[in-house]
Amino acid sequence: MRKLLFLYLFCASFILTSKAKTNNGPMILKTQEVDFKDKTGDEIKAKMLDLEVIGIQEVYVQDSVLMFVTSDPKAMLKIYDKKTLKPIAGLCQRGRANNEFAGQMVQFYKQQFRRNGDLIMPFTDLSTFIQKEVNISASLRKGHTVIENTCQRSSHNRDFVVLDNGLDKTFTINGLEPDWLRSPDSMPLPVYAVAENNNIVKEIQVFKEHIKHESILQLGTFYGGQLLKHPDRNLVVMTMRSMDYIMFFDLDNDRNFAIHQKGSPTYADIYIYDDWDKNYHGGTGGPMHIPGTDKFCVLCSSGKYTEQTLAEDGMGVELLVFDYEGNYIGGVKLNRNIQSYSYDPETKTIYAANAVTEEIFTFDLSDFL
Repeated sequence: MRKLLFLYLFCASFILTSKAKTNNGPMILKTQEVDFKDKTGDEIKAKMLDLEVIGIQEVYVQDSVLMFVTSDPKAMLKIYDKKTLKPIAGLCQRGRANNEFAGQMVQFYKQQFRRNGDLIMPFTDLSTFIQKEVNISASLRKGHTVIENTCQRSSHNRDFVVLDNGLDKTFTINGLEPDWLRSPDSMPLPVYAVAENNNIVKEIQVFKEHIKHESILQLGTFYGGQLLKHPDRNLVVMTMRSMDYIMFFDLDNDRNFAIHQKGSPTYADIYIYDDWDKNYHGGTGGPMHIPGTDKFCVLCSSGKYTEQTLAEDGMGVELLVFDYEGNYIGGVKLNRNIQSYSYDPETKTIYAANAVTEEIFTFDLSDFL
């Protein structure tokens, strides 16, 4: 499995065109069959960091720093030196000032980008649903939280990622839940779209009609998933909550496609029941995914290894690595249950955190990538 990335990058176009076509029923994206579930290789052991971060919720690594989103109202973003593990700054306190957050700040999907050389991270205030760009670099230079731009978001839609390294343009998914007030017995097809200033400017048709279903109660679960954006390009990857698909939306090139786990049920095969236990329980999404590099992404998923270790001791997760053409590069098993993780391409290391135990780990992927 080692060093597979380079082989796959050279062979990507041949591999993609050689896959079998898929009968998707109501889903109209061009889809290729790929074999990626339960194919992970070696188990990588965790190394615990001697670092205590109270109220940890998310972990990020970028260049020379480690960053943690916490529940501490005096510093919801804590920054440490990656090598020495010494604290550098505490940013984003709770408050009413323009450079503060009225409630807990979150990233529904992890994003960070550069603007004029500075590292920017967009966070949403859960109290006001105002999204704010935190300029990490400027904040470290000035010694206080620096906010670049803000945008009011809808509290009804958390399924979006920002595009063009700013807040004005987004890729968004609307209509994953029934409108119980206006139309309790029907549900429109979900809308996958590009929006500017919260107004849809381009819709991407993914489904031509609804999946066969008993009622609308469970529909949204089979249309929704988790989003991940390429570090530089307007390319969005979407893993599915209940189906073994991964969708790719190359927005700048108007090229949208999907891959599907070979042999598992497709959208043409399933029927959705009100009784959740009767439904198909697949899915390619686990905890929050992360961009790897400009050549591959890292997806957190579940399979037989995860199910076995969770049943035994509550530990174990699988990381799947894909290039942005949908080719499966490989995967590894991590022997810890993690809720948040971030990839450091400089050292080929995963930094991960368990929000329940507040333990922080590293996983060395240098022999794999």
